[in-house]
Amino acid sequence: MGTPHSSKTIAATFTRKNADGETETAHGQFIMSESVPNHVVHLFSDFASEAPHIERFFSSESEVNTYPILHAQTEEGSFTFVDLRLAGYKRNFGGGKLTRRTYQPYVVIKSEVLLEEDDLFLTHAAFRFWGQHAWAQWVNWNIETNLDDEQELQVTRLNIPTRTVVYRGVEVSLKDASPRVWSPGNSGKLTLTQTSMFKLTFPEPIRLRDFISGWVLPLSFLVGSGIRSAAGIESMWIGNTTWTYTGSGELVGRDVQVLANNPDRKVTPDDLEEGRFMHRLRNFDYEMQLPIFFDAWKKHQVTFEQYVDWIQQRPTSRLTQMSYLAQLVETFDRSINPDPETDDALRELAASAEAALAEHNDLNPFAKKAKQAVLESARPTLRQRLARMDCETGELLTTAIGGVRSWKDDVSLVRNSLIHGLPTSVFLARNHIPLYVSIDILEILFEARLLVTLGFTPEQVEQILTKDNPRWYQRVSQITDFLDSLVEFRNFVPPADMQAEDNDDATPDPAT
Repeated sequence: MGTPHSSKTIAATFTRKNADGETETAHGQFIMSESVPNHVVHLFSDFASEAPHIERFFSSESEVNTYPILHAQTEEGSFTFVDLRLAGYKRNFGGGKLTRRTYQPYVVIKSEVLLEEDDLFLTHAAFRFWGQHAWAQWVNWNIETNLDDEQELQVTRLNIPTRTVVYRGVEVSLKDASPRVWSPGNSGKLTLTQTSMFKLTFPEPIRLRDFISGWVLPLSFLVGSGIRSAAGIESMWIGNTTWTYTGSGELVGRDVQVLANNPDRKVTPDDLEEGRFMHRLRNFDYEMQLPIFFDAWKKHQVTFEQYVDWIQQRPTSRLTQMSYLAQLVETFDRSINPDPETDDALRELAASAEAALAEHNDLNPFAKKAKQAVLESARPTLRQRLARMDCETGELLTTAIGGVRSWKDDVSLVRNSLIHGLPTSVFLARNHIPLYVSIDILEILFEARLLVTLGFTPEQVEQILTKDNPRWYQRVSQITDFLDSLVEFRNFVPPADMQAEDNDDATPDPAT
């Protein structure tokens, strides 16, 4: 469960450069919150008269929806806001002039120096995600007690080797970032911690936006899929070896802090129990598999981001869960195995089918549908996709549920009935057990295929999902104990009197 969220509101003086290179000033607030949205900027209408450009932003004739760069001076330091997007506004009572505009930034940079657009490049960065400590198991202590003196305890922090791989010229390291000095709190207790951070070094300066989308986002998915929750950024620092001194003599070259926009934190460190993980750092051959992972991200990013949505905010309704997960599995298989291109031979067959039906008056209305059916026949059905994914994972799922192979047909029937609103869907409205079983099957199948995509062999996937996870047998039993419900659904035929009864209870259509 998540923890209560806190927020802070800071009065700020905002500045920007207009098209003429002149600096304009406005007043407002900067709100920082642990909940979504994390960072919000309120701009008010009390502008100085020498700021006509900003003044026009608050007139109905001119509305600005984005600021590429906006600066703020506050009592807590200087902030650079990147890509602020309009999120809302407030007008005076009765309409008229705007009194407040609300913006949400892409990222916020906290530093001693305000950065311009040309400064938003970096050569190195270090960052850590939520749950990374538990995922990486970054702990290596040696504890010794003195048998002659029970009050004496010696704790030694042992070194954890840095893991490094070079991917397309970029050095990606996972290294120790534990504090070197500990200070006891007011309770008199001393807390010793070990933690890790990803550190990236680029051969050439990279744009901040490209760094986040191309490197931070995929590594967030790596950790997030491991802990089965969205992994927000806990800490991030960036730097650039080409940064120089400013005109006032302030050093820009030191690393600056980046405040990123995070999703709601729904999993706390206390929630990260052993059975929650899909995978952990110990399962990976870091040097060999990290390049495989980055390649997979480039190819399957759309599917991976949809999976993060699934684990972060799973729909409440089982009906919606089934629809979403079936589509996700189908999207993943299509991304791994792209559908074949329609060749000329198939087009000719489709045209022949259309022409044959068009010659008969009774069949002519179905001619175009026949053509489309022939063209679609080259694309795999959901049942074929499930079978292929099961094969690609060493039939892990089929073996786990006792060799029963009819699940591919049954899950497809459940999905089709639900998605297309077939008469058999009345069964699912009154009995959700086939939905529960189908969802569990699809989720296990997706996770197994995901691990294969990340560079694990089917044998390693079996080890990770079954022997390394204490929840495995519970997950499988939830399927095997209720497989009969799929058979019951398969054999279900909606009685005519049931359909008539349902129609009688329905609200009459005014048009009829």
